[in-house]
Amino acid sequence: MYNVGDILWIISQDKPGVLPYRIIEEVTKKTLDGSSTQYVVETPSKPRPRLLREDDDVYRSIEAVKSQLLSRAENAIDKMLDIGTKHISIWSTDIEVIENTNKENTEENNTELKDNTVGEEMVTLPDGQQVKINFKGDIP
Repeated sequence: MYNVGDILWIISQDKPGVLPYRIIEEVTKKTLDGSSTQYVVETPSKPRPRLLREDDDVYRSIEAVKSQLLSRAENAIDKMLDIGTKHISIWSTDIEVIENTNKENTEENNTELKDNTVGEEMVTLPDGQQVKINFKGDIP
C-alpha cells in the first residue's frame, strides 16, 4: 500500500489543517488470524513518530488534498448560505406586510395628490374653528 519514505498529506480531524507526514517504518504483524501492516509516520514539525491510523484522512498529492479541502469548504459555505436563506424566509412574511403597507400608503398619497395638491395644513381660524387647507399648484 505505502512504502517507507513516502510523503502523505493528512487532513486533521481534530482541528482545521493539513500536515505532511513521512512514512519512517512499516510493521507487518503475523498472527493466527492473518497478517496486518501498520505504518509509523512523522511530521517535520513534531519529530515524535506515531502510527498511521485507519481513520486518518490520507492523500498522496498536494492536488488531491487541495481539491478535498476546497470541496469541504464549498460544502460548509453552502450549508451556511442555506441556513441564512431559511432565516430570510422567516422575514419574507414581514417584508410582504411592510411592502403592502408601503404600497397602500403610496396609493393613498397618490389619490390625495391627483388634484395637484402640494400639501395640507391644519389652521385655526380667529373664531377657534379648525380647518384643513390644501395647497395646490406651485407655491412660491
